[in-house]
Amino acid sequence: MPTGNNDLAAEVLEHLVAIGFVLDGDRIVAPPQEKRHLRRLHAEAVKARREQARETLQPLEDQFASQLVPGKDLAVQRIRPALSPVPKTDAFNTRLFRWVGLHWSIPVSNGYGRRLRFLVRDRGNGDRLIGIIGLCDPVYSLASRDVWVGWSPEERSLGLVGSMDAYVLGAVPPYSYLAGGKLVALLALTEQVIRAHHDKYAGRRTMILGRNPTTPLALITTTSALGRSSVYNRLSDSSHGLAYHPLGLTAGTGDFQFGEEIYSKLRLAADEDSGHDQSSRHPNWQGSGYRNRRETIRRGLRALGIQPDSLRNHGVQRQTFGAPLATNWRQVLRGESAAPEYFDRTVSSETTWWLERWALPRAERLPEYRAFHPDAYRLYGE
Repeated sequence: MPTGNNDLAAEVLEHLVAIGFVLDGDRIVAPPQEKRHLRRLHAEAVKARREQARETLQPLEDQFASQLVPGKDLAVQRIRPALSPVPKTDAFNTRLFRWVGLHWSIPVSNGYGRRLRFLVRDRGNGDRLIGIIGLCDPVYSLASRDVWVGWSPEERSLGLVGSMDAYVLGAVPPYSYLAGGKLVALLALTEQVIRAHHDKYAGRRTMILGRNPTTPLALITTTSALGRSSVYNRLSDSSHGLAYHPLGLTAGTGDFQFGEEIYSKLRLAADEDSGHDQSSRHPNWQGSGYRNRRETIRRGLRALGIQPDSLRNHGVQRQTFGAPLATNWRQVLRGESAAPEYFDRTVSSETTWWLERWALPRAERLPEYRAFHPDAYRLYGE
């Protein structure tokens, strides 16, 4: 039991029980890994992020809703996606991207390091929004990925710049009723994304390790939102090859369970206990403070006399996937080849395949998509 600030320590534990965890001695146990239980665990964090964004996004919600197509107006056979990059200087589309991400069942991060963001629009249906793609730097150490690639530690240090992680990926209604998530997942692997990465990052030196990221993009990883994924599992591309390879489950550690109110109090506890001078943040990083949210929470829990791992090992596992972009992707990531032999995936080829394999059959078999109205997608009401 905690020996530090007993009132705050008790509040932390009560919060974890309130959102659905079970206390077992000095550790927490996740409920059964069913989607309804997992959504409950994440619900408070999702609600808090929506409220934080209300002041910025609510005044624009009419314009955001107008980006969606009513189901009755969607001509499925005319769907023609196009990837529209979202630079950080584009205020409206940056906010639209954020608004869509706030509909996910789990909190969506802002990504970190290298970042590529796209709105997927439907040129065949008035440029209405199909979905979003967000890519960022991958985590440094991911056991299932690292074993699959076959990296040595030295190879990983040099080759990781040839990989990006899809931190958010999905479709909005009514496209989501027609397996639109599969379409967006396939579009994230197309030549346009590879070209956008090259145009933005080729030759740019990294700030932290000073690496010159000459390694071409050869792999995209992602994790399911809730347990095992129905979007990525067995998803084939237009060549009928497996697009996303299942790599296993995450270890079930992290910090989503600490809501914003609890997080703020843990930060104060950390500040009072140790200050920022002992932070492990890299000296090349600008600003002050702790390295990241994880370090803040670990320090705050220790200040309360709680072993961090007992509450950070939440047991909620997510399925991880790897999507090679080239036939020789392993050789590229290991530094054995400098020239990727990319798969022939275009927006057009993957769309044609998706329409034939999923969208058109579903539209005929499951006409419920036609009942969707954009007002049903509002976060903040009329």
